[in-house]
Amino acid sequence: RRMSDYEIYSFISSRTQPKFDAEAVAEATLEDLDRGKLDDYLAQQRKARPNASYWSLPFEQVLRQLRIVTEVDGTLRPTLAGLLMFGLYPQRFEPQMVVVFLQFYGTTTTEKTPSGARFLDNRKFEGTVKEIIDNATDYVMASMRKSSLIRSVTRQDIPEYPEVVLREAIVNAVAHRDYSHFARGSHIQVRMFADRLEVQNPGGLYGGVTVNDLEEGQSTRNLLLMQLMEDMHL
Repeated sequence: RRMSDYEIYSFISSRTQPKFDAEAVAEATLEDLDRGKLDDYLAQQRKARPNASYWSLPFEQVLRQLRIVTEVDGTLRPTLAGLLMFGLYPQRFEPQMVVVFLQFYGTTTTEKTPSGARFLDNRKFEGTVKEIIDNATDYVMASMRKSSLIRSVTRQDIPEYPEVVLREAIVNAVAHRDYSHFARGSHIQVRMFADRLEVQNPGGLYGGVTVNDLEEGQSTRNLLLMQLMEDMHL
């Protein structure tokens, strides 16, 4: 069987560290970043790294040192990671950098509702990485079934899936998806069926990680994005 272009790319790219998250976003400029979000992030980082030498540099150069922006032909442009974390509206330049929630009626994607609809719910979440994660998590939690546990005179609602597990799955999907040009036309999906919940992101496992050692293995595809997300405590 002849390998597809994407399979060839995946095979070759696993030999080196991908840097698509650190690439400049064409047509985006410094004005496409949210100054308030940047100021909050830099203030937080000043406390975490007070002795860093770059704090004496001008604002734009600090952003460059942190690889939130990079210079292209004399113009400062946001990196993909910088735009996704601090952009005013990242989807203006990367429309598929979203999370889509699909709620199905049964246990397959083809089973329709009694009225003939394909989905019980279909929702798209846009914005920065943090906004997408927060909004998607809240919405999916509100959409899932809940049971009630009565103790004395109090009632506790127990969701079908733990919120911490759902949030971690979405965070991992955003952090580890393939941001190469081969996969930028695809989005992350959260799919809820009658019997399970799936979170699927573009791209296979990176590096030496296999399905068998998924819990113990460690391999980071997007180093810059991962660093920024860790700095933001995501």
